Amino acid sequence: ITKAIAKAFVSGRSEYFDMSDVYFVIGLQGAGKSIFIEKFEYLLKSQHDKRSVVKFSPIKFAKDFDKIIWWSEKNSQKSENRREIALVEICAPEIFEGVLVMISLKRIFDRLSSIMNIW
Repeated sequence: ITKAIAKAFVSGRSEYFDMSDVYFVIGLQGAGKSIFIEKFEYLLKSQHDKRSVVKFSPIKFAKDFDKIIWWSEKNSQKSENRREIALVEICAPEIFEGVLVMISLKRIFDRLSSIMNIW
């Protein structure tokens, strides 16, 4: 089943999705976020041999976003091919909307971000 999901996921590619520096994976406890992130990390590492992948998990509180903001500021100073890719596991979907508004208003991420809901 994992291969079938991966094939369906890859065939639905988006230019903006592929260019993202930050991937937010959101879902309730037990939805499969951690497993998805592990498999997605493997896929990213096989495609982006020069870019490393950083994982932030689990994010449960709004204050946990401080380390992501700090990382983003440091990452944006790196050259294009040396930037890291972040996988962010959000375990409390109810806090994400408010934090996302704050992040977008402050223009924290100067590159694209993608959001994936795992239910």
